[in-house]
Amino acid sequence: DVREFRSALPSILHQGGMRLAPATLTVGDFVLSKVHCVERKSISDLFGSFASGRLYTQAEAMCKHYKCPILLIEFDPSKSFCLQSGNEIGGDIRSDAVCSKMSILALHFPKLRLLWSRSPHETLRIFKLLKENHDEPDIDKAIEIGSNESLDALLGMDQSQEADDGEEENEINEAAR
Repeated sequence: DVREFRSALPSILHQGGMRLAPATLTVGDFVLSKVHCVERKSISDLFGSFASGRLYTQAEAMCKHYKCPILLIEFDPSKSFCLQSGNEIGGDIRSDAVCSKMSILALHFPKLRLLWSRSPHETLRIFKLLKENHDEPDIDKAIEIGSNESLDALLGMDQSQEADDGEEENEINEAAR
């Protein structure tokens, strides 16, 4: 997604030999293959996305459109590699605890893969491993995914198209939402 170009990661990916196609994506930040879609979060963005409810919506969209949706949590290499300090972790589920929120996210979206990266250079290594033995993504399809969803649902195209593809019917009415 072109909005990711504000970070250092695209430059590191390019220097590492990965081909980038800047585009505005509705679903995910990086589409690595036809099956892999990655939503990348820094720790501060992760906390903000949980607070706003945006992460739930992003995970839902990735799970709907991709076989292997991924939430990549990228840590700042100059800080500790943990979400919260050990004394904050308790045995109870608390609505304000990030570990509880991560657990609930994993329960709601069992298809969603959670990956941790210590730095943008580690993210490059992870992306290369994920891309092994997979075809390049279709850039036009990646751009289209999620962008016309509300209009198609309003026009009744969503259900008939899914029936033609043999996929199961979507339970969420995106247009109404």
